[in-house]
Amino acid sequence: MELRLREIVYPSNLLSISRIVFVIPIVYLMRRPAGTADGAILLLVVVASLTDYLDGLVARKLGHVGDLGRVIDPLADKVAMGIVGIAMVVYRQLPVPIVVILVYRDLLIVAGAAVVARKISTPPEANIWGKLNTIVCALAAVSFLFAPAAIATRVLLLACYGLVGISGVIYYRLLEHRIANQAGLKWTMRTVTLALTAGVIAFLSRWPFV
Repeated sequence: MELRLREIVYPSNLLSISRIVFVIPIVYLMRRPAGTADGAILLLVVVASLTDYLDGLVARKLGHVGDLGRVIDPLADKVAMGIVGIAMVVYRQLPVPIVVILVYRDLLIVAGAAVVARKISTPPEANIWGKLNTIVCALAAVSFLFAPAAIATRVLLLACYGLVGISGVIYYRLLEHRIANQAGLKWTMRTVTLALTAGVIAFLSRWPFV
């Protein structure tokens, strides 16, 4: 893996980083009473979501596809969603389990990707399930913002749980495939992941999931 810091000024990478910047006004507005700034929050979420589509398009158009972009793009998604999710729990009473599970999955992915990249010098790329998970969880958060008790909100939250699990398993399998010839490392990763997951599920059993 070759991370060239000068590539950080590529338009595609700046678009990815802008998703984290958008978090600042979103969290600030979320601190206001419900209903007073929800429209502005929605607008910022929509614009931030568009950057998730545009960064890859711009990178391909300008020929700026590189290892740094492969790291920054998914990392920006995870940081932005994690911070906004925590803010939703604190200021808008979003169910705790959805944020804990999302952050937990993302931490496992980042840790696993770091191990794999160090072993084989190639950063794993984002996959369609991860992108779909980001979209559905963003929709669930927006729906909860405007109508927390609506049936549609509950359906979206359940879909978010499902996609967090599916995308996490798929990403884990991709990581394992990258280290297929290192059986010791593979079984260590499996053991640690299963133990941590069991602990997180037990910890979350005290809170309602929707």
